[in-house]
Amino acid sequence: MSSLAIFCILLGLLTLVTRGPLAFAPERTLAAWRRLFGNRRATRLSGLLLAGPGLLALNLPSAPGLLPLLVEVWGALATFAAGALLFFPQASQRFALAIYDGFENKLSSAALRGLGVVALAFGAGLVYLGLFVL
Repeated sequence: MSSLAIFCILLGLLTLVTRGPLAFAPERTLAAWRRLFGNRRATRLSGLLLAGPGLLALNLPSAPGLLPLLVEVWGALATFAAGALLFFPQASQRFALAIYDGFENKLSSAALRGLGVVALAFGAGLVYLGLFVL
């Protein structure tokens, strides 16, 4: 099993765990994310936790193809977001809370559940890709 396959499996599992609850209890999930980003220490800790997979994605051996390129782009974006969460926690909190306010005010519960189902399908697709395709 290649390192890219292992990374896809881990990223798929992370997606299933973090975005899966949105499909089953969207209001409670948004409230939990709001509590997480309401605390500056938790914001920095989430940035630290995001930096690990981001840096791992950037350090995977590069190969030709679309999937390795997408993994590198995801790693760069995740590393950038982790840096923003670590070094600018107050601005990151305001940005995240504005996004969650928009989700709560403009999207219905059914639309949030739909986003959760799409995220579950994406995470399951990544796990399938890592297990059976790569």
